[in-house]
Amino acid sequence: MAGSLQLTTTSTFTGQSAIDMTGIKQDIFNVHLVTFELTPNTDNALPSIRYIDTSDTVITATNYDEAFQELQSYSSFTEYRSTANGEIRIAENVGNATNESCIGAFYIFNAGSSSSFTFSTHQTSSIFTNGNLLGAKGIAVLKQTDEIKGFRVFDQNNAGGTFDGTISVFGVK
Repeated sequence: MAGSLQLTTTSTFTGQSAIDMTGIKQDIFNVHLVTFELTPNTDNALPSIRYIDTSDTVITATNYDEAFQELQSYSSFTEYRSTANGEIRIAENVGNATNESCIGAFYIFNAGSSSSFTFSTHQTSSIFTNGNLLGAKGIAVLKQTDEIKGFRVFDQNNAGGTFDGTISVFGVK
């Protein structure tokens, strides 16, 4: 059936600083949907991802480009663009006070191809460090041709910052 989802992997965790989501079945699915809910244990968290190749290497090279548009409930739109990053943001400056967290989804395209770039689109809602709502939409690309078997979620702002939460990966048929 066109447009159906198949769960490939899911993880629920507490106090994890690096969450590796592998086994996404990139050899079967060309498109993946990732859903997540993250609660940081350190304030001003910047949840981010790095892809993992088929040799289990986390790709840290500065070959990620990204662009985001944010709508802050207490301000106006802001735009963020960057090239030559070592990661991709999936949420913005999430607080760690009571009820502060982020929830979102992103699609990964071309993970199973070693002859084209891997792209992603992102959409998130979070409670900013000041307690206000922040929504973001973005796009990113890994500008190298590797087959991708998964990704690592980590806190880009806080070395050793940890998360509680759930991440699920679906293959899209």
